[in-house]
Amino acid sequence: MQCSRCKFSRILLFQLFFITLFSLPDVNAQAQDCLIKGAVHAANNEPLSGVSVVIRNARTNFTTGTTTDSSGNFIFSRLSSGGPYSLTFSMVGFEKQTLGGYNLKQNAALSLVVKMVSAGNSLDEVVVVGYGTLKRKDLTGYN
Repeated sequence: MQCSRCKFSRILLFQLFFITLFSLPDVNAQAQDCLIKGAVHAANNEPLSGVSVVIRNARTNFTTGTTTDSSGNFIFSRLSSGGPYSLTFSMVGFEKQTLGGYNLKQNAALSLVVKMVSAGNSLDEVVVVGYGTLKRKDLTGYN
């Protein structure tokens, strides 16, 4: 025969077990095991280093960014499943590109190859203005 104190302790332990079990957050909803990686190239298939890559989840408002390495590669690991995710690529001398609508399933891996389009304006149109003192004949050739 059990004592009433032992029986009460077992019931209390049983209740605490179920309260703890059902109060834990949903592990599947918090999973961060998705991966997006890729390479960025110019129109001539040359890899571009230093391209700014920003990823954004529109539903959760999560945003983070990185830059491409010397081989033009980038990687985002430990992303939450779901979406929609959008990726924005930008670099001086190239048009900004946004790719969107990516919904990631649990344990998903997405691989992208992005070709950047050269911008219409180029850096050779930049005019540099300096300040200093020169004689008129040194600048124009006339007195």
